[in-house]
Order: sequence, then C-alpha cells, then structure tokens
Amino acid sequence: MRIRYKNDRLQQRCESRTDMIRTYGERCAKAFMMRMSELSAAEHLGLFALNTPPQYCHALRGNRAGQYAMRLHDKYRLVFVPDHDPVPLHAHGGIDTTQVTAIRIIEVSEHYD
Repeated sequence: MRIRYKNDRLQQRCESRTDMIRTYGERCAKAFMMRMSELSAAEHLGLFALNTPPQYCHALRGNRAGQYAMRLHDKYRLVFVPDHDPVPLHAHGGIDTTQVTAIRIIEVSEHYD
C-alpha cells in the first residue's frame, strides 16, 4: 500500500526511530515500525483481518467514522484513513477495504484520546 501522512511534522516523527522512541517509548516505536512494514507490503487493507490479533485493525465509529485504528503497544494506536478520492465503497455502503490501496496516517494516539 501507498502510505502518506497528515502533515510533515507527523511524517518526521513517524519516520525517525529516535523521535518515535523519545515520544512513545521503545516498545511502541518497535511495534510502529513493524506495522508500517506490514502496511507497506500489503496490496490492500482487506488483507488485514479486521479486528483480529496481532494488529487489531478496526473501523472507528461515531465522529471518527471512516477512520481505522491499529494497535501498536499497550495504550497506543495508529489511526489512518483511506487515501482515495472517492473512497471505494461497497454497493450496500461501507468502505470496501479490498479496494483500499493507499492510506493517510492521521495520528499516533493514546487509546480513547
């Protein structure tokens, strides 16, 4: 998948191992690098069995509808959106994750921030 970032500051933080460790700790930084490798290697988002270990990739709800989260470590999660215009949808509604080939990372946050 193609991966972009919400802004340059987030990209710098996420692409610098030193910044990741300083901000989120070594274990979270290690998990983040693993998730990035998995996402980069995947052809589409549908390859991640949604809501199963170890990634716990799942669609968010409420005011975060259209966003997805992946577990990193302990309380941290990676939050992203499909980076398509328009976002691919199923005929019955909902995002067609098998057609999501690009994402935009919008934040690394503490769960329930």
